[in-house]
Amino acid sequence: MSRLPQIIEQIEAIVKPMFENTEIQLVELNVKFRQRVVWIQLLIDKPFGGITMDECTRFNKMLVRGIEDQKVLTEDYEIEVSSPGLDRPLKTKSDFARATNKAIRVLLKEAFLDKWEYSGVMKKLQEDNLIIECDNSELSIPLEKIMKATHIV
Repeated sequence: MSRLPQIIEQIEAIVKPMFENTEIQLVELNVKFRQRVVWIQLLIDKPFGGITMDECTRFNKMLVRGIEDQKVLTEDYEIEVSSPGLDRPLKTKSDFARATNKAIRVLLKEAFLDKWEYSGVMKKLQEDNLIIECDNSELSIPLEKIMKATHIV
């Protein structure tokens, strides 16, 4: 288990170049031990969503090829490549950009205009403010005030 930081570093070195010259983005990389198996999860998406199973399969094969070619792992390993899913919280500016024109719910750390929660259509990210349309008007919420944001399914 003490090898985990080294494994993460080696996996990152394989993964990062996989996204060069492609519209597909790495949303999140998770690497951890599950018992004696190294579990690698890639969450991938396009700037405005819509990743396909074929694209997930292609990135899975590229990662396997990189791991095998570079002999990174002596342990058994599992790879999961998928889209972030609608239930994943929106955390980064890229997450919010992919949510453009989609319904979202925002919970705040403190009241903003006398409310702790807003739901509406994500219009755009403007510098460090989230612009959502709710109650027939546009509202600009500072990102620093957001505790949690999710898609409304």
